[in-house]
Amino acid sequence: ELGEFDKALAASREAVNAFRSLAKANPIKHRRFLGIALMSLSDLLSSVGQAEEAYTLANESVAIWRDLVSARPAQHRFNFALALVILAKARLISDRPRDALIAAREAISILKSLGKPRVERYSAVIAMGLGTQGAALIFLNRPEEALIAAQEATTIFRRLAWSTQRKWSENIASCCLIQGLALCQMS
Repeated sequence: ELGEFDKALAASREAVNAFRSLAKANPIKHRRFLGIALMSLSDLLSSVGQAEEAYTLANESVAIWRDLVSARPAQHRFNFALALVILAKARLISDRPRDALIAAREAISILKSLGKPRVERYSAVIAMGLGTQGAALIFLNRPEEALIAAQEATTIFRRLAWSTQRKWSENIASCCLIQGLALCQMS
């Protein structure tokens, strides 16, 4: 319902504004919360096609997480990778597929480097990154690579749907669409 979405958007904007003020006063304590709030607002804006604002906020979030991860890698790598996935999505809808591909690949690399138990834990974010990577590759007319990324994402989403009983059908459908587009480009 649009009214609920508008409320969510307003709450997310309020959170970003509040954490901006708090982070200015005490960056050590509040910058990570600002990074989370920026990711959330960027993702919401991406979902409704507000590309430029989503892109700006995602860039700001990535800058925060990049700084935090340089100081404490073990503590902040997952959120940094998640911010990169959100940035990749924002870049893609902002008609920046090459930049989207770079961010998605960096995120996937970070997530896969966390070790097997953590990779399993974060597989949904890996799959989202792979789906975004596949879409970017379609826009860049690289269907063979897009197909591989989309197939891997689809496999992960299907495994998640089976193991968690959570509905991943929209994600699976998106990845299947990317596979279809890749196969069409290849023929």
